[in-house]
Amino acid sequence: TPKECTNKCCDARTCKIKAGFQCALGECCEKCQLKKPGVVCRAAKD
Repeated sequence: TPKECTNKCCDARTCKIKAGFQCALGECCEKCQLKKPGVVCRAAKD
């Protein structure tokens, strides 16, 4: 429902990512776009 889908990258009516956007959440997502190749999204884990 629109009340449950509040992410600005998503269409609240369908709760799917809006046209032209690549992502909605995650450490590699910035302003609804994937970060550039080579950018470290998260620290390495042993």
